[in-house]
Amino acid sequence: MHKKAHERGQAMIALIIGVIILGSIFMTGGIKKHVDQQIGEPFEATITGLPDQTTGKNLQLKTFLFTTGVPTPPPTSSSAPACGMTIPNGPLVIPGKTTDGQCCVEDGPANNVSECCPGVAGGETIPDANLPWPAWCDAKPAIYLYPEIQTKVNVKVTIPGKITVSIPHYKQGGWEGVLANPDGKLTYQGKNYPYLFYETMQEKSNPPKTGDFVLKKDLDTKLTKVTSALGLNEQEQKDFLSYWIPRLNKIDKKYILVSYFSPEQKLEIDKVDINPKPTTFIQFIMYYKGVDTPYSLAPLDLPANTPARKGFTAVEWGGILEN
Repeated sequence: MHKKAHERGQAMIALIIGVIILGSIFMTGGIKKHVDQQIGEPFEATITGLPDQTTGKNLQLKTFLFTTGVPTPPPTSSSAPACGMTIPNGPLVIPGKTTDGQCCVEDGPANNVSECCPGVAGGETIPDANLPWPAWCDAKPAIYLYPEIQTKVNVKVTIPGKITVSIPHYKQGGWEGVLANPDGKLTYQGKNYPYLFYETMQEKSNPPKTGDFVLKKDLDTKLTKVTSALGLNEQEQKDFLSYWIPRLNKIDKKYILVSYFSPEQKLEIDKVDINPKPTTFIQFIMYYKGVDTPYSLAPLDLPANTPARKGFTAVEWGGILEN
């Protein structure tokens, strides 16, 4: 009798302990199947020895999931500024160094900040002690490819200087095996791009001999007219204006001289070879200079007719901003 009473006492104590444990679980939100990321790692616990009221035998409960509380880690911070550049259908991030908001590819072609295009538009004249000649930047040339059928294309750039930034990365010898689609979408090494992008630091050449002095408030209208005459379609023009208008508006001058290099000059400062060769190649490099007072200069002479797009069409635009 004393033995049975002792066993019943132990069972009752185990039941009370089990009820207390279960009650505490449900009072704190029940048994969680999903653990919040701020809570800690879960661990399992099994409770045994509770009596079954119908059989009087001990009943092993199913395993419960518990969590250990840990403090929320403090937000991480970095003293290095983010280095990235947004392009349409992006953003694409260039790993590298930052100087005045511009980015410079570390693993090439550029190796240090002095090789990057600095300043507002990445296109000012650069006093670079590492170069034997005065330099300027050809800022954001963008190359679009529109073959009639899906085609693998090789693109090579020849300049009197060096490529400092490129998306995708411009390797020695150029971009090889770019898969181009009729709608302009490009695939290179498994990644998709709307166009090929690069910047250069190169030997300074003579500026164009024509141009128009434009008030900042009129830049959008003027550049829309110019790029339409030179042959950009709606999307290309949108890319062009979204890149250049904000940068030109930051120049602390009343007027912006707007011009573009002649086809002969363009080939000297920025020659692009495409294989297979396009049937139509629309290409130009703009020239800008901020001034307080206009001076005597022949007006900008735009083409009388917009270039017609026939067959495999390639397009390239870029720009140089001189101090």
